[in-house]
Amino acid sequence: MSHFLLELIQNADDSEYTGANPAVALTLTASRLQIDSNERGFSKQDVEAICRLGRSTKAGNAKARGYVGEKGIGFKAVFEVADEVFISSGHYCFKFDKRRPLGMVNPAWCDKFPGSMQASGTSILLLLRESCAGRIERDMKALDSRTLMFLRRLRRIDVRISGMWKSSTTLTRQDLSPSITILAENAKETRYFVWRHVAKNLPTEDKRLDIKESEVVLAFPFAMKDSRREPKIEAQDIYAFLPIRRCGLPVGRGVITFAT
Repeated sequence: MSHFLLELIQNADDSEYTGANPAVALTLTASRLQIDSNERGFSKQDVEAICRLGRSTKAGNAKARGYVGEKGIGFKAVFEVADEVFISSGHYCFKFDKRRPLGMVNPAWCDKFPGSMQASGTSILLLLRESCAGRIERDMKALDSRTLMFLRRLRRIDVRISGMWKSSTTLTRQDLSPSITILAENAKETRYFVWRHVAKNLPTEDKRLDIKESEVVLAFPFAMKDSRREPKIEAQDIYAFLPIRRCGLPVGRGVITFAT
């Protein structure tokens, strides 16, 4: 999986939303990738954070819990595949150009966003380098609904691919209760039993001095049969909010995540 795709999803999850259904859409063409989210829109602090390395807008409980994804660091992963990146959000419209001196941190203001515009929210447009689209297409098709399980805010991801690879997938999450979650890929649903535990008073770590606690989450897929829950025994991934690698847990082979 392309690192930058996961970072873009994480950045969208870190954003603030005013509506009831936080969502992000990834739209790929032969030479462009556009990311649209219905977040509240960039503040002055968000613009400053995305222009610098290591400047996060997180504070309070979210920071203490160790939630990952600091705008200034993760966003820079887009330069794996693009030299020019445009952003339109709130009152701001600007771009980064990797080919310019300090172009990855020093924005140039734009009069017009070169992609389709949303009525509100945030749009990010990547002008892809030649030959990158094929790899991105494969990685976008590899995204599945489990990505949403361990995110804090996002409840929907739309994956749209045009041209010769044309496809459209909608990934959604619905929490029926604190312990039951439904994940869906288009019309195909899977139910999960979710167990959460917050580990407190963590030992001091020099690289994360402000982290005092961490949440551990186990999610086990199950199916209903004659009003009974029957576990679905299948290999799952290990997550640190986003997928890291495939693992096989001996008890039900559930899914596990750690806040790191």
